[in-house]
Amino acid sequence: MNGNDTVFTMTVTPILENDGTLTFPREEYPSGGHNMFEGRFLSLDTIKIDFTYSLGIGGYDKYQVVGIRKQ
Repeated sequence: MNGNDTVFTMTVTPILENDGTLTFPREEYPSGGHNMFEGRFLSLDTIKIDFTYSLGIGGYDKYQVVGIRKQ
């Protein structure tokens, strides 16, 4: 990070479905909304979350986070 970076901090509590899909509170993060999260377990030790963040000027930044459980 440099001095021009913007940092956003968000706390989201996902719900784990039986098929390993993560769902997020639709009231706060609706599917297809300005700030959208989609996630799923890739294995018992790996989780993947894709999210889209609105830039407020009609554009979006898209990110992907992959987390691996520490041993």
